Amino acid sequence: GAEGETQVQEQKKKSAVEELKAALMKAAAGVPKASAAAPAGEDGAEGQPAAAADAKAPGPANHRMCGRVKSYNSKKGFGFIDMPGYQRDIFVYNSHLIGRIGLLVGEYVEFSLVMDGGRPQARQVRVTSKPPDKAVPDSALASMG
Repeated sequence: GAEGETQVQEQKKKSAVEELKAALMKAAAGVPKASAAAPAGEDGAEGQPAAAADAKAPGPANHRMCGRVKSYNSKKGFGFIDMPGYQRDIFVYNSHLIGRIGLLVGEYVEFSLVMDGGRPQARQVRVTSKPPDKAVPDSALASMG
């Protein structure tokens, strides 16, 4: 009778609520927490996926890589870094440079490597004064005492 139909409706409601919850959780996982603070403007859209990529970067967040600028287009605001022992060119975008607005070919840089859309990309890129002669940067050795 009527009681059986009510139970069926309740089940449908429950599963719809569960589906909605799952969809919301999935959507929330893909949204960077810093999105509200991201500056609006020409590279505002570029800044948001970066925050998401940083959040799921493998290993410790402060693991720094060293490489050399292979090419850089200052008009377009991006370039590529060559890292010894790494087969692919690493994409670098000017909004990820620290203390610089561009790079010069041949400069040595220190950066965090992330995979964004299957492409290796450099984040928190800093120019270093000399080629890395050690696998571990001096700053890391100094902090170990």
